[in-house]
Amino acid sequence: ACEKNVDIVPMSKYGTYIKRNTDAEGYFKHVYFTSDKVIQVFRRSTAAQRVVEIASLLALKDKNHIGCIKELIYDETTEEIIGLTMERYNMTLKQYLKLHSRHRLSAKQRMHIIIQMLKSMCESHRLGIAHRDLSSVNFMIDTKNMDDEPQLYLIDFGKAVFYSPIAAKKWWVRSDDANLYLDEVNPSSKQELAVWCKNLPYVMARPDHGYRFYRSIQTLPRANKDHELLPYLIDPAAEDIYSLGNIVWKIFLDIEPWPGVFDTDLKKLRETVGKDANIDKVLDQTMPGPYSKLFLQKFLRAQPQDRNSAVEILFWLERPDIQTALIAEWSLKGGGSRKAVYKAVEITATLPVKAANLTKQKVKPLTDQEPNELPVKRTKQAEAKNLLVKKIKSIETKPEIKKSEVKYTVKDGIKCYAKSGIPTGRPRRTSLSRKTTEDKSQISKPSYPYVKTGKPRGRPKKPYSPVINTTTAKGSTPVDDDDDNSNLLESVKHTTIKQDEPKPTDKVQKDVPDNIRSFEQSHDTKLSTPLPSPKPLPPALCMSSSSRPPSLSPQHVHPVQLDSSQSTCLSMSPVSHVDPTEQLVTSVGWSPEIGSKKRKAVKISGDPGVSQADDGDKLKKQCLAVTDEFDRALYNILQSLGLDSV
Repeated sequence: ACEKNVDIVPMSKYGTYIKRNTDAEGYFKHVYFTSDKVIQVFRRSTAAQRVVEIASLLALKDKNHIGCIKELIYDETTEEIIGLTMERYNMTLKQYLKLHSRHRLSAKQRMHIIIQMLKSMCESHRLGIAHRDLSSVNFMIDTKNMDDEPQLYLIDFGKAVFYSPIAAKKWWVRSDDANLYLDEVNPSSKQELAVWCKNLPYVMARPDHGYRFYRSIQTLPRANKDHELLPYLIDPAAEDIYSLGNIVWKIFLDIEPWPGVFDTDLKKLRETVGKDANIDKVLDQTMPGPYSKLFLQKFLRAQPQDRNSAVEILFWLERPDIQTALIAEWSLKGGGSRKAVYKAVEITATLPVKAANLTKQKVKPLTDQEPNELPVKRTKQAEAKNLLVKKIKSIETKPEIKKSEVKYTVKDGIKCYAKSGIPTGRPRRTSLSRKTTEDKSQISKPSYPYVKTGKPRGRPKKPYSPVINTTTAKGSTPVDDDDDNSNLLESVKHTTIKQDEPKPTDKVQKDVPDNIRSFEQSHDTKLSTPLPSPKPLPPALCMSSSSRPPSLSPQHVHPVQLDSSQSTCLSMSPVSHVDPTEQLVTSVGWSPEIGSKKRKAVKISGDPGVSQADDGDKLKKQCLAVTDEFDRALYNILQSLGLDSV
């Protein structure tokens, strides 16, 4: 500070300002304004940050477009540097651009501001100092009069890094992780400092969460809570160039960079800035001309080695032909027309652009040495003009067509060509006439395309199938088949009996028991006599194999024999007054405890399938398959009605 003629003053000199409310407040500092100075009191900055900021401002004192430091403030009790004072300027660059949002800056004023920004960056990088926190807030604008050209100054080196080994060793402060803020990386020992200086100009870093639009893919965080140390080294000077390119974008277009992307959407922002192809796609959509795109391509590249240095960009920008082209393009935003922009670009591009054959050789890349061969963006008007010129030339070169003297002739009232004699126009379509016989007395019928087979046309009729009546029979009661599966059958449904099968009342069968025959004779002779029971007759059920529902399981034969002491068939009265469960227990040996889930046949004494009847006239019984609840319910009902033998 003494070498740079910077005074060191006690805190009591500015006690009245420090005790009042702050005029501005940042994360690391409290700011107070005087008439000609700005007082900055350190708030949360660590010792390493304070040393780096003060050393950077002192090294850059009296340099072009760098904020001028005036004094250092120390505390009398602790003898610690607690702040500094700097020269006061009118406003920040952000406030200046907002002030001219309606009364826009001219293209020359924008060019003047951008050149000053590049000069300040050249001064900083020449001394091996990377700012690492460039934004529109850290550039100050000083204007004595609104009509004068604004002067720009770079301030706030709180996150700066020395990437020259001599300065890094000179201003290193020993510190541990407890004395560092969240995103700060600093060597904690001399051994780490030796490794740190060996890797310079590349340094270790963490993701940067401030001003995400101005951060490249190397330091852009992956998530809001991403504070882990990066697994690679970064180039701090290249990071400054990338951030400066976004600020330049905002200056000459008056919009935030990367339109359509929010700084909170880190995934989309990383996809946009992660590849050069994506960056160029956005530039094609937003830039007013080819020179503006080429200008930003020198800043905005995904890889740090592809970005130009501040000195190279400044040297390219100070060329008069480049400035003329850029000012013409930027004037489009200030109310100019696109025709004027391309007219100005065509003036600079005096030499014709050679069209390269894409199949044989590649197009030459844009370079600084060939500014006159830059491709000019063609408009629709230019393309239409070139097309019109080509048509006019082709018309002039075409030979005159000689008209033939005689082109058509008329033969038999039909217009024909003179050379070939073929009638002109489309030939007439002949109508289909009816074919007649030789005597033309009878008209023959038109032929059908179908082969005559003698079969009737149309869809064949469906075969006859029995119709199931869904009406329930009155007086029918459900039969409990099992204790676990109760109420299995609530009603008995009517079905029709096929014509091929004999009805229960037909006297066709020979081996019918006497009680059934007496029952039939009584119904034939005494039809007028009332039935013994007032209840209606049960429905007639068909037990043929063809009427079995398709959803049931296949019939498995489980032969069950009847005991000789038991009756061969049950009563044939219209409605049996005996409980069907009791009859089955007494006749067959079936009981409700034998469930259908076990799928077991009831074992009765005797060999299966052999009749045990003492008298030879007893009818052989064929047992039905007891495989599911539906079959057993039907069998119980038929057996209770005495129709099982039929």
